[in-house]
Amino acid sequence: MTTGARRPLRILLVDDERRLATTMERWLSEDGHAVEALHDGAAGLRRALHNSHDVLILDVRLPGVDGLEICRRVRAAGGNTPILLCSGRATVEDRVAGFTAGADDYLIKPFALPELGARVHALGRRPGRGPLRAPDAPPTSQPRPTVAPQNDTAEMAPPGSDQSPGAATTLTGARGLAGLTARLRLPWAGRRRPTAGVIAAPGGRLDQRGGR
Repeated sequence: MTTGARRPLRILLVDDERRLATTMERWLSEDGHAVEALHDGAAGLRRALHNSHDVLILDVRLPGVDGLEICRRVRAAGGNTPILLCSGRATVEDRVAGFTAGADDYLIKPFALPELGARVHALGRRPGRGPLRAPDAPPTSQPRPTVAPQNDTAEMAPPGSDQSPGAATTLTGARGLAGLTARLRLPWAGRRRPTAGVIAAPGGRLDQRGGR
């Protein structure tokens, strides 16, 4: 049993080696933790998805659903509970596969119980659990921003009008724009607009070409 003050943790232990699981459960319980021990992968997955534990300890080789798949399913559901994988598979490829599946730590069997306690304690210092979502649930749709309807009404007083400075003429849509053009007495008001550009003639006069 480890020494020193430790924060009690709720631990889910899933290992089909019953003698080893019992030894691990006893050691961690004596260290002040509340341990729930299961020996089947499918049952372990169901409990892991309940998101009610502080640390998950999973054997890699489990009947039904293996430890790697439990890792993947928990992470796919949005869970961030720290996961410790335990396995006799000691190759680099095996450890990389564990971390890729979503594990936070990988402990190779056989191991010393004080090391198990230290690793669990280290994982318990990490941030708490996050909310889970259903594995097949569609992503939550974000509310679409509300856009205020645009109003094509503009208010202005035409130049030269006898309206007071505070008065305004309301111009709405195409009719309003036509009325504004007439009030401003544009050169092409009431006629076809010039089809050619306006160029500067000698002497600084403006000459319109191509208009009718």
